[in-house]
Amino acid sequence: MTDTQKATIADRYASGETLRAIASALGVDKSVARRKVMAAGVRLRPRGRPAGPQMPCAVAECWSAARGEHGLCNLHRQRMRKHGDPRRERWPSLRERVEARIDRSGECWVWTGVRSGGGYGQVWARRRMRLVHRYVYEQLVGPVPEGLVLDHLCRNRSCCNPAHLEPVTTAENVRRGLNGVLRGAA
Repeated sequence: MTDTQKATIADRYASGETLRAIASALGVDKSVARRKVMAAGVRLRPRGRPAGPQMPCAVAECWSAARGEHGLCNLHRQRMRKHGDPRRERWPSLRERVEARIDRSGECWVWTGVRSGGGYGQVWARRRMRLVHRYVYEQLVGPVPEGLVLDHLCRNRSCCNPAHLEPVTTAENVRRGLNGVLRGAA
């Protein structure tokens, strides 16, 4: 094979033609065409990628190739279809998830999501379950002091209104609760 044929193979591949089409046109094996392209210094396309110039995704930080609709890659196209925004993350933030599940129609802010066996609101955050009333209190008021727990003044365990929560010791919380009333604690 002459140098001009080698250059022709590499040029044709670089312009977007497939190795199979080049090999059949020149009457050589596909593996021979592949070696000639590599010898010419042309980078091979990954398998499964369509031939021809690749247009990048329209999202600035994305390195994937666009696949059609809106000039977006598959991931950003799916986000566009689902949320109307290709940059929106797959999962909403913890704050968005918590705000969506709080019913603020009454005095108590009632948690409408998952509850523990004891009736306290729970939400997944960073691979563990968190109590919703503690999360809301920490976001709106500040951290719960070390060694204290939050007492529900309204006695509604699914309530997460910070005005209904007070940091107290565990002993004081038990005294104020139903156990304290039944045992006659003062």
